[in-house]
Amino acid sequence: MSSREAILNRLRTYRQPKPSQPPQETASTTASAELNMAEKVRLFTENLHAAHAEVITATQEDWTQRLLSLWRETGVHSVIYAPNTPHGESLKSAAHEFPELQLQAYENSIESCKDALFNHIQGGFGTAMAGVAETGTLMVNTGPDEPRALSLVPPTHSLIIHAKDLYADLPEAFHQTQVESALPTNLLLISGPSKTADIQQTLAYGAHGPKRLIVVLIVTEESVRV
Repeated sequence: MSSREAILNRLRTYRQPKPSQPPQETASTTASAELNMAEKVRLFTENLHAAHAEVITATQEDWTQRLLSLWRETGVHSVIYAPNTPHGESLKSAAHEFPELQLQAYENSIESCKDALFNHIQGGFGTAMAGVAETGTLMVNTGPDEPRALSLVPPTHSLIIHAKDLYADLPEAFHQTQVESALPTNLLLISGPSKTADIQQTLAYGAHGPKRLIVVLIVTEESVRV
């Protein structure tokens, strides 16, 4: 048999269809699907911390005060937010107690606030539709009310998420939120501050996006005591 024939025979063998086998569920997948709320909160928080994100565990009643206090303590004095959302309205209502904070509503096009957004705004605030405990990932559904610029441009990015919107893994999050049935133009998956590494594998934060991520995790009083 010539070399040419040998190569062709190997290609024919490689291209023969193989019998399909049902996907096998791994032990980790099975275990992750059985996580209770407290375990999802713990795992989600641990993975965010491992990715150099900051997590504020708060209640529906005190999250604004805790986030605004953290901004003041760490020198974040100008924040852009989406006013046409429930969390945006709550933030605006509580901000009167922090006169040093400049809140700018994102109400028009990117052109109308480009200079402030790229040159003056220190933080962006938005909402995550879901969280993945297994990886500490936040799913952000961007759109006209909360454009992706809020999460991609300011050096500090703050996101709020409810513990009830945490899922064990990404497949469960996609299935339960049914986001695949109406995918947005941009669905952001955020697992920590922006980071990159050069050829020497030196990790740097904030090279192409926020260098700081603050996650406000809303839990019930019962969850706090777990």
